[in-house]
Amino acid sequence: MLGLALAFSYHLGGAAYELNYLHPHIRYTTEDSVIAGVYYNSEYNVSTYVGVNLQYDDDWSLDVALVTGYADTILPYARVTYKDFFIAPAIYGNDNELGLVLGYEFTIK
Repeated sequence: MLGLALAFSYHLGGAAYELNYLHPHIRYTTEDSVIAGVYYNSEYNVSTYVGVNLQYDDDWSLDVALVTGYADTILPYARVTYKDFFIAPAIYGNDNELGLVLGYEFTIK
């Protein structure tokens, strides 16, 4: 199933950085819950990812994936979703400052 989305985000812990808050997103999900997609990330780069979506019920899910587009490396990625809201860990800057990304995603399936 191919899905199109637009996410809005707020970054906790990243106040010292000029971060993008608008994220267009394309995702493909297989019947086995494998996910792959492309989105415009918080660092104004295009990110690609591949992973798995673990659906707990109609409201809760967890995405676990590998993602590109951050500091020229492949990073682990996790995102917890409740309905259309999400939260994900973040690492900011060269000092590896930890933070969180909170957001809301409008999805067209």
